[in-house]
Amino acid sequence: MYCYNRIKIDQNEYGHLEHAMESSIAPEKLKNCIPNIGIACPVCNDKYKRIGEKDRIPEGEDIEQFINEAECGGKFCEKPCKAYQQFKKKYLKRNTAQFLMQPLGVKASDIGIHAERDLKIQYDALNNKFIPSSREVYSKKEEDFILHHIDMFCLNSKERKSTQMVVFLRDTIQKDGHFTEIEYNNQVVELFVHSVLKGKEAKEVLKICENLYTYVTLKFHV
Repeated sequence: MYCYNRIKIDQNEYGHLEHAMESSIAPEKLKNCIPNIGIACPVCNDKYKRIGEKDRIPEGEDIEQFINEAECGGKFCEKPCKAYQQFKKKYLKRNTAQFLMQPLGVKASDIGIHAERDLKIQYDALNNKFIPSSREVYSKKEEDFILHHIDMFCLNSKERKSTQMVVFLRDTIQKDGHFTEIEYNNQVVELFVHSVLKGKEAKEVLKICENLYTYVTLKFHV
């Protein structure tokens, strides 16, 4: 949900069932709310998501209103009702709640901006870090929200920064540009292959990977 790390490694499942808005806020409504549920890695779920959890709890009257107006009745809801959508906007206004809530994500309108664009992060392969998506022109408020997500889950920190792009580039260089379809432990490698390398000749792939490898290894600890 938050960091792009794989949760299935060598046939072992490491993912946790994760409620974007903590089910403890209104368990009778949020526990079985499918739009509110995703899969997170243990580090994100058990460590970083716990920080500031109490500060994210909405006001009592907002919780009561949500419970009274939510259309679910303890069953598994497959679509977000109007009450959920309104409650989500109130939740996102709380301290430490500025993170991209999967699987539904966060739209600009969810944080009070009159636009329907999605707030997304992007992996900057050249500089080996996550940044706000460059495909959108975000306002400062939107950009700050995305950066808060990146900081909240320490995606660019030395202790969490993924080594998998470096490993993939090194492997591909050693194979003279013939990359394999094996799964690396971070999805950014898969996204890089499909968006940049797919369909290119081995000679061109090798050139791209050699150039990137130099930059990435130099900036890995920056």
